[in-house]
This record gives sequence, C-alpha cells and structure tokens, in this order.
Amino acid sequence: MLERSMQISNIKFSIKIKKGFTMIEVLCSICIFIMLFTTAFRIQLNVFKMQKYNKSINDCTYTVESIKNNMIYNLSYDDILKLDSNNMKYMEVNNFLKFNYTSDNILNLFSRIKPKGSYIEINIEKGEILKIKLKSNQNLYGINRVRECEFYKGNFER
Repeated sequence: MLERSMQISNIKFSIKIKKGFTMIEVLCSICIFIMLFTTAFRIQLNVFKMQKYNKSINDCTYTVESIKNNMIYNLSYDDILKLDSNNMKYMEVNNFLKFNYTSDNILNLFSRIKPKGSYIEINIEKGEILKIKLKSNQNLYGINRVRECEFYKGNFER
C-alpha cells in the first residue's frame, strides 16, 4: 500500500492509494455512462413512436375531413340518398387514398361489405335535411380507435 502525505498550512493529510480501487472507479463510470446512454436512446425511440402515431392520427383526420367536404360540395342530396337505399355503408381508407378527384366518383368507393383494415362507416338519418355521420375505425398499435364526424346536407338548389 502506498502512502502519500500532503501538508496544507499546518494540517497533515494522509492519503492511501489502493491499486485495485481505480479499476472499480472505471467500471462504475462505464456503467453510469451506459445507463445514461440507454435512457437517452429510449427517450429518442419513444419520440419517434409518438411522431409516427401523431402522423397516422393526422392522416386519418384529413381523410375524414376530405370525405366530408367531398360529400358536401360534390354530391347531391339524391346521390347520398342512393347510397343509403343501396345500403352502401363502408369505405376502405386505402381505396380513398388512391382516389383520383378528377376522373373517379366517390360513390364508387362505398361498398356493402365491411372491410378488414381501417375503414370509414357512413350512417344517414333521412329527412328534409340529411344528418350524416362518418365513423373512422382505425387500428393503431393494436388499439381500435373510432372517430366520428357529423354534418348535414340539405335538399336545395344553388
């Protein structure tokens, strides 16, 4: 065991240096660094997951909003009644994303069969003014999310 003495003013300190102790200090500092690095990596991974989740929710919201606006401005009262009378209630979200506004009609995207993936369901309450409910059913990370949008369509001429 080595011993060093230091004298500060009139006080004498004795410091004992052990050869194996420096190895333990290095291992402890490496362990602390690994824990900090792992924590930072885990936080960054959670940030990326949250960004992906927010993007998918945002895309779903834009899709429902786009369908709503398309039905309000591009479909007539009779077109919507025809959807209800033919029992065309479901639209697959992937089909809508491939939808071309210039050449396709949104009525062709609706079907009677409930899709297996993410889909949008339409419910129509008849009357002089139609009450239309769009339900977006989406599976995000194993959790089924249902978002609803309600709007009205009247029987009037422009």
